[in-house]
Amino acid sequence: MTRLVPHFLIIGAMKSGTTTLHDDLRSSDEFALSDIKEPAILATSSDEAEAERRYTRHFARLRGDIRGEASTVYTQQPRHPDVALRARAVCGPELRLVMIMRDPVERILSHLRHDLAAGRFRPGEEARVVEELPDYIAASDYPARLRPWVAAFGAERLLCVPFDALRRDRVAAVQGVVRFLGGDPARVRPGKEVSNPSGGQRGIAPGPVARLVRSDLYRYSLRHLLPAPVRETVRRFVAGSPVAADVGLPPDLLARLRERFAGIEGELAALTGQRVRLGAGEGAGNE
Repeated sequence: MTRLVPHFLIIGAMKSGTTTLHDDLRSSDEFALSDIKEPAILATSSDEAEAERRYTRHFARLRGDIRGEASTVYTQQPRHPDVALRARAVCGPELRLVMIMRDPVERILSHLRHDLAAGRFRPGEEARVVEELPDYIAASDYPARLRPWVAAFGAERLLCVPFDALRRDRVAAVQGVVRFLGGDPARVRPGKEVSNPSGGQRGIAPGPVARLVRSDLYRYSLRHLLPAPVRETVRRFVAGSPVAADVGLPPDLLARLRERFAGIEGELAALTGQRVRLGAGEGAGNE
């Protein structure tokens, strides 16, 4: 029996265009990607057997010969320290990996907008949370995030994609990813709008309904029994209302962050063998 596990993973980085790439790959009939992004199966399963069972359920309804999923939690160490080794055990050593990366400081600002909209801190607390909570800076430390994956699979199984390349020439960037994944670039139809733009975050609705909708029971079973208009109504209810999320950091903190990441392109080249330009973007954040 065919094992329904991924042939590839989009592993990050958070707020760097992963949703846009995921949606573009879904436009090709070669790719089997669920409309459920961030399933996080490798990070939330208790063992390899459970992960494989959940992947079977995840891909059971999908067509396409090239299976994949996108979960940026897979590069959120040390929260999920063994996920790369679990990926190798479940998916095999031939798994391909895609990592989208943007200017580290611009990524932090987009991350802050996302979390402010979600109610994780109050307006005006941006500097405090960056200084006190390690996740914001850690998520932009791409070499550290990628080392476990390179150790588990080798640099040749990894493709680094600059976010600015995706924004500057989306068709060429997506087609390059398709070639790396063994697909036909002519069969993919990249969209014109970004997915999950930074100005469109919604607050997260709490409560038992939200927890149910985010569960595997709903996503893989109950959801498919509901008519499309009902599913959309449920999605909007759980997502909450749009939230304004303007953020800013003081100049001295921005300067320290720039200094912190000054050598990141060289570190990435030494680790992956790929030259990735991470020039400062224009603040148009998306996931």
